[in-house]
Amino acid sequence: MARWAIKENYGGASATRKGCCGKFFANALRQNGFPEAERFCDQKPVSSREAFESFINVYNRCLVEPIENYGKSIENNNYYWKDVRVNFPHLWPALQRIKVYRHENLHLELNAATESELQKYLNRDFDGKRLSQLQEPYFALQQAVVDELFVAIQLELDRLS
Repeated sequence: MARWAIKENYGGASATRKGCCGKFFANALRQNGFPEAERFCDQKPVSSREAFESFINVYNRCLVEPIENYGKSIENNNYYWKDVRVNFPHLWPALQRIKVYRHENLHLELNAATESELQKYLNRDFDGKRLSQLQEPYFALQQAVVDELFVAIQLELDRLS
């Protein structure tokens, strides 16, 4: 696999922020800021579980948590699960993958629904192979996260324009 700088594919946090200009997503970022934007932009290709944990935690804190916090700020605890899911049908699965991978890496136990989602993502991202069968499994996971997010943003921009 070719290694590349994630920053180059996003053009930095400001480009990502401008690119996701839909009403719901933009409000979440505007109200709650773009936390850890520098860390988001500074992500490098990963080669270990620890590096992947750091990567996925930063993506979750930059992209998922601000949306959830915005929902709480408008007293809508289902904002992420309902409003974002309905209004951003391409972006929501990319955000959910980030959320699921973050849960898997930073929690001791997963509930049955999250475990099921995790297995679906791993099976898809590893083409049915096990982690131990891949030469660079954590890079493959990172690549899947970044690719899906990038494509989702492009599809949402096309849909909203």
